[in-house]
Amino acid sequence: MCATRIVAGGPGGRFVLAALLLGACSGEPPAPIPAVTESEPEASPSEPEGPAPAVFEMHMAEFAGAVLDHCTDVVLTLQPPDPLPDPWPPTENPLDPPEADGLVVITRPCPEQFNRSALATCRMEADPEDGPLGPRHVVGLEYYYNAATVLESDRWMRACLQEHGEWESIDPDSPEAHRARLESSQRELRNLSDEIDGRRRRRR
Repeated sequence: MCATRIVAGGPGGRFVLAALLLGACSGEPPAPIPAVTESEPEASPSEPEGPAPAVFEMHMAEFAGAVLDHCTDVVLTLQPPDPLPDPWPPTENPLDPPEADGLVVITRPCPEQFNRSALATCRMEADPEDGPLGPRHVVGLEYYYNAATVLESDRWMRACLQEHGEWESIDPDSPEAHRARLESSQRELRNLSDEIDGRRRRRR
């Protein structure tokens, strides 16, 4: 007799199905399964696909003086409403950047725009909700680059967790963190030197 066991489970809600043969079959080998001779039923014509969702992006970098502090990628997905507005998808991006000092709107995602590794990230996802243009879903991902505001302070981590975001950062005692602190100090010194030189030139 043959026995088969199905195992379900796995970390993170992922399910793995495994068929385990627990014993060998005794007796004569089973007769082969006869081939199916009946004609396959004709597939019913597929229904036409509806309009695709509209996806909009916005990318923003924020500077602390002359130092890049953090960068944000926002993705907005609009599901087609019923009735469908004309035109669809909307021609204008409904995402408006906030007004803030040091904020710069960029045209590319943060990892493409800045050739440096983030010290920490915060992923935030808003619950789907109905909006004026239909059901909407917003996902934001922030990248933090400034050692002074990430490794020496927990302000951004607290803000992320308060918004029920997912916070990840490097070990503050790791070699990468020490190198980031050193590079941050060097940038501050260069910026200070450039500022002093600029003041001297204006006085002449």
